[in-house]
Amino acid sequence: VLNYHLGQRRGDLTQLRWADYDAAAGIILLQPEKTRRKREAAGRPPLRLVVPSALAWELRRWREEAPEAEFILLRAD
Repeated sequence: VLNYHLGQRRGDLTQLRWADYDAAAGIILLQPEKTRRKREAAGRPPLRLVVPSALAWELRRWREEAPEAEFILLRAD
């Protein structure tokens, strides 16, 4: 579901933390692993990925199922 809506690599998605998701603003902040060093060296901020309403609904449901989880995805698969 995350990959469908955000189009990011699996490795980046599995590292997403709930702290990276701003539900009020409807965005996820993501610093892609592949270009992290280059982006940080250039002083570029993390990507601001817009969260569509369908994904926001899923994220809300996931958070209710695991309120203590640190990572959005509990399993890499």
